[in-house]
Amino acid sequence: MWLTTVAVPGSRLVSATRLTAGIDHGNHAVRLVERDGAQRLAVLRRWVRPEWRWQDPDYTVEREVAALALLERAGITAPRVLATDPTGDEVGECALLMTFLPGGLPPYELDDVRSYVDQWASAQLEWQQVDPAGSGVPPYEGYHDLTVREAPTDARDPALWLAGIEYLAVTPEPKGTTFLHRDYHPANTLWSDGGLTAVVDWANASVGHPDQDTGHMRWNLTVSYGRDVADRFRDAVVRLSGRPYDRFWDVRAIVDLIVPGRPLDLDREHGMARATRLPDLEQLLADSLG
Repeated sequence: MWLTTVAVPGSRLVSATRLTAGIDHGNHAVRLVERDGAQRLAVLRRWVRPEWRWQDPDYTVEREVAALALLERAGITAPRVLATDPTGDEVGECALLMTFLPGGLPPYELDDVRSYVDQWASAQLEWQQVDPAGSGVPPYEGYHDLTVREAPTDARDPALWLAGIEYLAVTPEPKGTTFLHRDYHPANTLWSDGGLTAVVDWANASVGHPDQDTGHMRWNLTVSYGRDVADRFRDAVVRLSGRPYDRFWDVRAIVDLIVPGRPLDLDREHGMARATRLPDLEQLLADSLG
């Protein structure tokens, strides 16, 4: 077995527990006993979504490893790479073994909104100070290519979504050279006793404009916790960074949710019934376009 012969040679697998978070990856917490009797808790991450190779061929093991190496050099808390199988020859799917970090998802109800949004904002600004030059982390690219002008099939206001696509098609995208998580949302953060312990899932790491991370978090906060929390997060980023926020990135993040011919898939993250907040999401889009 790759874990005990290559990743951690001479170890013995004691347990493997599936971690429920994650969509495109199969994640398991694995407990290994090494030759000297020491126990090691790690996370085995496998690229299990069959269509990823042709739908998202850039989101590879190598990309996440490059991001994690950059974070390690900067001393930022994140998983550390233990071993990789980038081709899947050993594990059956492309795989990454990394250190296990303690903590759980944020609660469904935030008891101290300011504390949570300030910690989300502070964490984002910390990694955005890291210089990604020479890291191998690729440039940011939007998910929606803007060539198909269709609203989600469950849109309450289809014309609004088409206006969002048109806005992006004619508005120059702000550029940047900032290190981005690219998929920053509550379910990619770990918490313990009200404190943010780490940000995980760096498979989409990119280099681009810093407001991309803010916009992506804002749409997720809108449908997970409500528009007020999303606005307070933006305000925290502006307050802590000292620079204004460009609403272009609200539009970009929301339009990126469109898959032509399908309804929005808002319930994929954080286990919440988030589709009920579609009106709030559309209002955020309308305000950003206004």
